[in-house]
Order: sequence, then structure tokens, then C-alpha cells
Amino acid sequence: MFRIFFFCFFLVHLSAFAQDSLKIVTRNTKAPIEVNGALIRQDKRNIGFVRFLEPYNSGEPTRVCQIFIPNGTQVATAFAYGKASHEWVIMMLKNPDITFEVTSKEGSDAKDIATVLIKNGYL
Repeated sequence: MFRIFFFCFFLVHLSAFAQDSLKIVTRNTKAPIEVNGALIRQDKRNIGFVRFLEPYNSGEPTRVCQIFIPNGTQVATAFAYGKASHEWVIMMLKNPDITFEVTSKEGSDAKDIATVLIKNGYL
């Protein structure tokens, strides 16, 4: 629990530095989204990438998905509690008070998280 708290605390303070480089964007939300490995593509353009981590929270695995725009700036972090969980809470770095929830299917975690971010203008 402490690790997750510390990680969230770190993200909140990191968001102050990221404010200038993170702007809401307009995107065609109906264009297909592709995720190949870590790369997120839409309209045949690279729009971001993801990195999955599996830190442990008091012995219980927690899945973390970090989402970045192409220049390497992190825009969001998603958390799923439990190694097999696909129920994600997405926290925005631009404004940590804004969170989204999404339940994804096996093998489509990154795509489902990216879809939420695109529809809300963060990716």
C-alpha cells in the first residue's frame, strides 16, 4: 500500500512539471486504433506508446500501465489491482483529480486504455 501511495504522490508532483507540455488535443475518435507491442497508432500515425509494470502492493500484484505521447512525455498512469485484473483506473498527469475507469478484455488492455484517452482528448 505504501508503494502505491508513494507512486501516486510522485505522480502528483511530477504533474506540476508536465503541465506545460500536456495539452488537450482534437482527434478523430472514430478512426481505428492499433496497438502493436508498445506502440499506439491511429490514422496511420504514431500517437503514443505504453509501458506495463507489475510492482507489488503488500504482496498482492498490482498492474501499472504508463501512457506516453511520442515525444516521451507521460500523459497518464493506469492501475489494475490483481495480476489477472482488467479493471483499470486511469489517472491523468495533467490533472490528477481527473480519473477514468475502464474494464478491458484479455489482450486488449493497452487499446482499451488508449481509446478512453483518445475519446477524452488526452492522447
